[in-house]
Amino acid sequence: MYRITFADFNKAIALNPNLAEAYANSGLLYAKMGNTKTARINLQQAQQLFISQGNSAGAEKVASILQQLP
Repeated sequence: MYRITFADFNKAIALNPNLAEAYANSGLLYAKMGNTKTARINLQQAQQLFISQGNSAGAEKVASILQQLP
């Protein structure tokens, strides 16, 4: 079984800062850990990247997640 950590997402973002999926997954992990503020920041970055890349489905999915955050 694979164990993904914040370090993995941070490395992916460092290698490719336009990787919306890495921001989204990092945001989800922060949300699960209870860090809503950082989760929201990463998810908003993912949403902006998805929009700029023409991925409306990804942007909509992230928007839905953002609405569920407290």
